[in-house]
Amino acid sequence: MRLASPYWLIFLSLIPILFLFYIRAARKREESIGKFASSMLRSSLVSAPSGRRRWTSYIFTLAGLFLIIIALAMPQFGQKPADMERKGLDIEFVIDASYSMAVSDVIANRFEYAKAAVSGIMKNLKGDRVGLTMFTNSTLGVVPFTTDYSAVEYFLNISDMKVFFVRGTNIETAVRNTASTFDKKSLKPKVIVILSDGEDEPGLAYKLPDELSSFGLHVFVFGVGTEGGGRIPVLLESEGNVVYMKDSSGAEVLSKIDEPSLNKIAMAYNGKYYRYSPEGVKQFVKDLDAIKKEQIENRENIVYDDYFQHFLLLGFVLVFIGKAVIED
Repeated sequence: MRLASPYWLIFLSLIPILFLFYIRAARKREESIGKFASSMLRSSLVSAPSGRRRWTSYIFTLAGLFLIIIALAMPQFGQKPADMERKGLDIEFVIDASYSMAVSDVIANRFEYAKAAVSGIMKNLKGDRVGLTMFTNSTLGVVPFTTDYSAVEYFLNISDMKVFFVRGTNIETAVRNTASTFDKKSLKPKVIVILSDGEDEPGLAYKLPDELSSFGLHVFVFGVGTEGGGRIPVLLESEGNVVYMKDSSGAEVLSKIDEPSLNKIAMAYNGKYYRYSPEGVKQFVKDLDAIKKEQIENRENIVYDDYFQHFLLLGFVLVFIGKAVIED
């Protein structure tokens, strides 16, 4: 047996208090009657139930009150497996907005391609809350968690890389800052989806921080870009000429997708790496389903049968009997 609302049991302390109160009241009653009549005349002068009936009535009433309090505590017996419904996850899409994401080695450029990728992934989601963040050396929350995918689509369309003044890349900081938006008290698994070309600041450890390892965080990474790469535009001049990033020697910098680094990030953060494609999206959705299934299996899927109504009914019956005894 278990009690679903055990805090009601505190009211059981009223039972002995009421019992002592009754004993004191009964003694005072006897003393008051004794002042006006002898024991031989008492029965004829005082029209009231006998002491035995009063005690019987009071015991039945207190027993009924006891059972009613037990009923309020919601006693439950037995247990059986329950069918658990799959529930959605919290998924934060994090898009790289650094200089290299302006490379046009994919349709439009990597940044616009990543935005289209988020839109395509969302079409395969059902019941999940999604949020949107952009990052360079810092992060910018664009859309908080919502199930309104059309709102996310709207902000995707108007998102622009130019909102960042400094446009380096720090994926580790992006993971930390994005993870802080999740409810750490919730046992629900949390998913971050990074879309990047993998060009990151050197020297980063890509080790999941200890404070993030204990609350069900999964970081999945989609690679955006090609092995051939392309030049990095940094300025569009008024006459239409594009200026490309150059290194210290004056040579134009060629940016390529860095899949080994992206895979390292995903593995470090309890996730998986995909090259963005229809096949990659399908595999990602399957991996999300696996997380949801694991979530269900880890939850307590046992339910108990309620028996409070039996205690409640019996309690009222005893109170009724107690009242009937004293009035008979």
